[in-house]
Amino acid sequence: MKKIITAFAIICSLFTLSAHAQREDRLAQMKQQLKDSLQFSDVAADSVVAVQKDFGPKTREIFMDQNLSREDKQAQILALNEQKKIRLKKAGLTDEQIAKLEAWQRSQMRNRMGGGGRPGVN
Repeated sequence: MKKIITAFAIICSLFTLSAHAQREDRLAQMKQQLKDSLQFSDVAADSVVAVQKDFGPKTREIFMDQNLSREDKQAQILALNEQKKIRLKKAGLTDEQIAKLEAWQRSQMRNRMGGGGRPGVN
């Protein structure tokens, strides 16, 4: 029985490490895309990645909460996005860089959704 529990614990830890590594890879890819696509400096790209690392799980938690209505989720995401903007400004990004980042993120989301996005949302 102890061997089964130990094996299960090892498997769980491997899945956790794998998920963490995948997330780190995605953040590294994001940093490179920010530098390539938006011509952000290393410092600006690092700031965006750090903010994303902090706010990403919070956003995911809101989306995954089955107890929230669609309207509640939208309201909470909007509030979170405002907090994110404040953090980006404190990190030294300009209003122009933040606008470029938001446009880039919207285009990335549309691409992930198959190019369609939601009607009426830019």
